[in-house]
Amino acid sequence: MAKPINMPKLSDEMTEGKIAEWLKKPGDEVKPGEVVAQVETEKATLDVEAFEGGVLLAVVVQAGETAPVGKPIAWIGKAGEKVPGESAAAPEARPSAPPPAPSPPRREGQGGATSRQAVSEPRSAAPAAERPATGTFTGRVPVSPAARKAARDRGLDLSGLKGSGPGGRVVLADLEQAPRAAAPAPAAAAASAKRRPLPPKRPLHDESIPLSPMRKAIARNLGVAKPGSPHYYLEISADVRRLVSLREQLEELGDGPVSLNDLVLKAAAEALTRHPEVNAAWGGDAILRRGAVHMGMAVAVEDGLVTPVVRDADRKSVLEIARLTRDLAKRARERRLKPDEYQGATFTVSNLGMFGIDAFYAIINPPEAAILSVGTVRKVPWVDEASGEIVAVERCRFGLSGDHRVIDGAVGARFLQTFQAVVEAPLRLVAAT
Repeated sequence: MAKPINMPKLSDEMTEGKIAEWLKKPGDEVKPGEVVAQVETEKATLDVEAFEGGVLLAVVVQAGETAPVGKPIAWIGKAGEKVPGESAAAPEARPSAPPPAPSPPRREGQGGATSRQAVSEPRSAAPAAERPATGTFTGRVPVSPAARKAARDRGLDLSGLKGSGPGGRVVLADLEQAPRAAAPAPAAAAASAKRRPLPPKRPLHDESIPLSPMRKAIARNLGVAKPGSPHYYLEISADVRRLVSLREQLEELGDGPVSLNDLVLKAAAEALTRHPEVNAAWGGDAILRRGAVHMGMAVAVEDGLVTPVVRDADRKSVLEIARLTRDLAKRARERRLKPDEYQGATFTVSNLGMFGIDAFYAIINPPEAAILSVGTVRKVPWVDEASGEIVAVERCRFGLSGDHRVIDGAVGARFLQTFQAVVEAPLRLVAAT
């Protein structure tokens, strides 16, 4: 007796699927577990396997057509068997929809949607070798970005210095041989500012916290004012000179590109371990605190937005996160993510800095209770706390959108303060792994 191949439920939120492609045609032999089709869901293209072997007798839902979960999309059985609704076995399939026209090359985009997913700031196209590290350097010595910045900060003269890198390139290790200037550059004075202490880390575990009468009243009243998730918004600015320098140094390790967004993901994960009340969700009659830090990263795709998840981000090194974000972002744009790779985030980061956006407030991705938005890095005039002088400082604005039913404003503010402290002293990100 012919048996149906039904549209599978490939994720918790899936209600229907679109046939992207049939890999088998009527009359083909099919083995148990063999992939017969690919189904396009809201966020990925996934394989459909046959649970039983036999002959593909008929295709009911053609490529390009949509069917609800549980509806037959094809029939499988023995050769010659009749299919319900058909007068003959193994009928000819209806012509499939023509394949879609090739998409134009995608521009690198949001949420870390560069090749590392909205994850990198724009780079200058000018060769690093042509730029002097100090006012007295007039040579044309090739210098790595990290060494150039470090030399400028320390007031070093690189003219005549022979580098140990490829092609005589000056790298960080060569700076010990460079002559030092009499006075440090203003940025060096800023780098010597006292590091702010962080709140202690707190153990994370899954927990359902019953609502107090006050919390019930807050949720009820705010739900009237702002139906759904009652958002509120906070913003903070951070000095990211050290963060930029750390990224350049990590890239010199030769382990592949590291983006600012990778460092931001790690910094946010570190802050969440010290503020677990932000790593939470609204549960209707309780607040659900999460026992793990799973960071979502918004990635722009051709017709929407996908949020791949870096699981246990607080336990991964920056280089591990960088490798994962590159892979996840690439497969997100190709619609090749598995459901467990874009579901289950406990907190999300959305980056529009590569578009030159100074600041914005992202919409919370339910059931999460907060989302962090990242603007562009700009050099702005700033009063240096150590020297009292006005200097050009690379700064970035970060916004927090919070669900007020779960996170009060003061709690969100303390989280942002901790996040800022980590970003401004990013060696903590290396020491924390």
